[in-house]
Amino acid sequence: MVCIIDIRNVSYFPSDAQNFFGSPIFGEYLSFLAYGPGSHGNLFISQALGLLFYLLTCKAFAKISRIIKIYPVIYDSKSNNKPLVLFSINFLIFISCYFAGLNIDYRLVFIAAATLSFLNIEAEQDFWPSICLTLAILIILYTSYNTYILQPIGDFFILFTISYFTVFFIKERIRIFNSIFSIK
Repeated sequence: MVCIIDIRNVSYFPSDAQNFFGSPIFGEYLSFLAYGPGSHGNLFISQALGLLFYLLTCKAFAKISRIIKIYPVIYDSKSNNKPLVLFSINFLIFISCYFAGLNIDYRLVFIAAATLSFLNIEAEQDFWPSICLTLAILIILYTSYNTYILQPIGDFFILFTISYFTVFFIKERIRIFNSIFSIK
């Protein structure tokens, strides 16, 4: 009954940047800064801006990873199959929600599950960025939705986290696909 009432009230939710999510949010922030509350950016330009930020952040992580070890060296064992599969599924669902935008409700579950799965991957040695990822997911969970002035902080942390995971996914794609197809 509560779900039906909530669905019925969706059209009454305020339509401003606090209800946007994902890639188009950065265009909404620029529109807010330029024109004030209640303004909205062009959806195409907002999406393009979000994609540009995403690609630039991915490129930065790829360059940094060539200089500093920011990704775990994964054990090549069956014990990593399940965490890699769970990471991949949750990450791919989250990133599709991210680029679809306006996908507010359960998206944080997928980024949290992807992060927890990632942190459970067995690496060959201690992995220092795990502390940064743990802090990032806590910031994301508590600031990325309807926290007004803190929401942009959460959205930037989401951008950095998914860019970090994207580069990892691309670097480890063969191992991930082998894990997916070897699970029984």
